[in-house]
Amino acid sequence: QTITGKVVSVDELRKKGHFLIEVAYGEDDQERVQIVADRPVTEGQQAKVALDGAQLPDGKVAKRSKIAGEWSEGVLLSLGSAPAAAAPAPVVEEVAAAEPDTEEAGGGGDGKARQRKKKK
Repeated sequence: QTITGKVVSVDELRKKGHFLIEVAYGEDDQERVQIVADRPVTEGQQAKVALDGAQLPDGKVAKRSKIAGEWSEGVLLSLGSAPAAAAPAPVVEEVAAAEPDTEEAGGGGDGKARQRKKKK
């Protein structure tokens, strides 16, 4: 399933260039999903997210995975524009990081997880 929602929180992670974002979606934005993104994100931006089990444009299937020590419950597909008041000044470096086909790949634990592993 692919959803479109609004970014309600952004936290920079210890691993440089990774951000823990929370996206609110559904009726009255009551449902929330936690995603690890590898590009700058602003609160209030529209975000298109492929949830666990959804087919990605490249044919792969989105899975819940640990990235940069945090659980990502899907894959960030694209970002819409931020509200005018919250729009950051453009930075040349962000252009390369905003390519829509960039994937959060691999995970590769760095051993600094802040959450405990859950046993299934």
